[in-house]
Amino acid sequence: MTFALINAVAQDLRGDFPTLDEIQEVEVPPGMQGVRVSPNQIAGARYVGHPSGLVVTLQNRLLTARWRRTAGHTEYPRFAALESCLWKAFESVFNHAEEPIDEPIVLNMAYMNLIRPAGDKSVLDYFTESVRIGIIQTGRPLRSINVAWRETEEIDFRFELTAGVARDGGEQGEVFRLATAAGITLKDGVSPQDALRDIHERLQTLFLNVISEDAKQEWQLVQQ
Repeated sequence: MTFALINAVAQDLRGDFPTLDEIQEVEVPPGMQGVRVSPNQIAGARYVGHPSGLVVTLQNRLLTARWRRTAGHTEYPRFAALESCLWKAFESVFNHAEEPIDEPIVLNMAYMNLIRPAGDKSVLDYFTESVRIGIIQTGRPLRSINVAWRETEEIDFRFELTAGVARDGGEQGEVFRLATAAGITLKDGVSPQDALRDIHERLQTLFLNVISEDAKQEWQLVQQ
């Protein structure tokens, strides 16, 4: 990782991401136990300022595109926008790297949603019967669920539900963070673009299969 590469990517992305920022925390790439950054080493950079609130992060062995809801960005820009930014950034890194780089090895995608049970609802009311297994239904209070599995030879999935506290002004309320994620280790000859689209479709299916009809109505989800 060099300043020259970071600045070259910034020039290519400037139309969508006019601001270059330092990363606040180094992320651990999938499949690695940790990341070492020496005092003289450049940790990476964040490309921000997108009208929709998208952010691209570049660091050694990791490139991400993500969106997080904020007061100024409340409308999710959809997968196509994230996908476009990610591959545009990857192409820029590929073209400007001082040493040849390989195609992506691992692809991961995750959705994070906050659930605030309304009225007298329980968080379990937001999920289908298949999710509400006995131990979860009888556990009070529910603190966390973390399940990982593999549906095919290539794709790993994770479902994680964690309890927390939301503060709205002087009031506190129960909130749950729902994470649904999928990842794949690419094989030779597999298109990264096709693999990412496949992961996206499978995560969409997973999400619609685990949330209840009441939740879909409350969140105004429309199945295509």
